[in-house]
Amino acid sequence: MGNAPVVQYESQMNYLIQEYKSLRFEDRKYRFPEFVRREADIFARVIETAHVTNIVKSDFDYLMKRRTDYLYQLFDNKDVCSIF
Repeated sequence: MGNAPVVQYESQMNYLIQEYKSLRFEDRKYRFPEFVRREADIFARVIETAHVTNIVKSDFDYLMKRRTDYLYQLFDNKDVCSIF
């Protein structure tokens, strides 16, 4: 997969998290699902860019760990919001 897709994902997620953190409390509360969907779109584009057949397990594992970290960051900044 190489390093470029991971760097691309991390760059886009840093921007997405900053955008999310800059929202007012009420906006974060109600727009949390939107930002989770946007993360999924970013992740899917990175996988498509890397061409799924070129992804080795170690690269995929690292990317999944980073993805989990970023999703936790979004969740930790959502304030109070009942989603389940």
